[in-house]
Amino acid sequence: MLSIVRKERFVLLIGEHGAILSLFIGKKLEKRLFTPGTSVGDRRDFNALLQKYPQAPLSILLDVMDQNYTQQVLPAVSVLTVEKLVKKRIERDFDPNDINGAIALGREQGGRKDWKYLLVSVTRTETVSEWLEYTASLQNPFQGIFLLPIETGALAKRLPLVDKEGKAEATEWQLVVSHHKVSGIRQTVIHKGKTIFSRLIMPGKENMPELLAGYIEQETLNTVEYLNRLSFSEDSKLNITMIVSEDIKQHLSPEKQQHYVEVLTPNEVSKAFGFDNISEETDKFADIFFAAQFINSKHVLRLHTPTTKKMVMMSAGIKYSTMATIAIFPILILAAAFVGYQAFDMSSDIKSLENEKANIESKWKAVQESSDYDIGESTRITDMVQLHTELGSVLVSPNDLFAKLGNANGTDAVVRTIQWNYSQKFNTEQQLSGVSARFDMEFLNKGTNIDALFSNFEAFSRRLKREFNAYEVTHTKLPEKITLGEEAKAINLQVTISSKLDGARR
Repeated sequence: MLSIVRKERFVLLIGEHGAILSLFIGKKLEKRLFTPGTSVGDRRDFNALLQKYPQAPLSILLDVMDQNYTQQVLPAVSVLTVEKLVKKRIERDFDPNDINGAIALGREQGGRKDWKYLLVSVTRTETVSEWLEYTASLQNPFQGIFLLPIETGALAKRLPLVDKEGKAEATEWQLVVSHHKVSGIRQTVIHKGKTIFSRLIMPGKENMPELLAGYIEQETLNTVEYLNRLSFSEDSKLNITMIVSEDIKQHLSPEKQQHYVEVLTPNEVSKAFGFDNISEETDKFADIFFAAQFINSKHVLRLHTPTTKKMVMMSAGIKYSTMATIAIFPILILAAAFVGYQAFDMSSDIKSLENEKANIESKWKAVQESSDYDIGESTRITDMVQLHTELGSVLVSPNDLFAKLGNANGTDAVVRTIQWNYSQKFNTEQQLSGVSARFDMEFLNKGTNIDALFSNFEAFSRRLKREFNAYEVTHTKLPEKITLGEEAKAINLQVTISSKLDGARR
């Protein structure tokens, strides 16, 4: 059975200190690359890996500083009405140029049973914008923008992982503290399986394990104290999971915390989750574990900009059109067979007409040699001879056109719909007959910039005209204005091919 599900997937984890591109094949980490910047030189290795797997989908996982989380209580209205209220609240409270979204946290148990939502906003800083523009220039199908703190909520059901002494209690509150290369120390508070609060702490250039351990412990105490401003109380139980390097782990003192604390290295937590081959014992940061967890979990919140939304819709369109093509492939085979049968049947009719034509021509010659033939009869016979002459040269089949289009196209474009037509009308003065076809296509640019796009398109146009030199060829042009988001994606194209005009003939 032919499978269209790709096992290769990319995760681009982005933070203030750089970005990590991870390629997963199933649960296996095939490749990971780090870059500290967004320049062309910094992304050279990224380009090479992405171009090697152009069909592998790509997701962005953000772990940047400028993230805003705001809890809102909304009236107990219908689901459709509350969604409109959420949209209005986002438009009112957040910058429309930022990346905004919302998560339903449930409803209050008592009283009016109001809705509780977490409104989320990410500032489109220069770093974020540059990475989004870069992603828009890629050929890989785009899956969406996701936030690492929000997706961390998927860990809730499996925490705590280590409880040898049975000290951990079932609790609605969890705190995940993790150390990341691209960002810093991330603290994420989870309540009832959903992220409700997160902080990113950047310790600066300090990298001594004992100092980082002290920093983590103090900031954890500060976060617990802050939780008291929420619905968390002194009687509430909190399970804390810390994912840090072995060097930092040795200097942590979990007993200083009044709540249950487990400390794991990136390698330990990866193995506990069944990701045996994504981490080494010497790994200091948790970035790859969170990328693996993200790609193997149900996603919580997918965010978009107007450009990325178009990219996802285009990727989905290509995906489902491919599925449709595979589904109708047997039908296409039957259609080709039917066309072939029609051509064979037409050929038989033509042979019969050719025999009749020979008989008519013989009679016409005899009449011409006679001195008393009728003019009306002469005209009628002339018409019949002309008709049969033209029918004798007709073979109605689009296969030749399709073959020529395949030779001209290569892999630059995908045909979505085909309209093929053959028309004929004969008389003694004018012959009207011809073949025409219209192909609705999508041009797939494989270049890396606008110049490459136009160069590839011009080459495609030249091949079309060369292959169909016996026909009239027209096609739509590229848009005058093309953004980077459209550059490497499919562009609608219409190609029309028809028989050339030659005096009165067509």
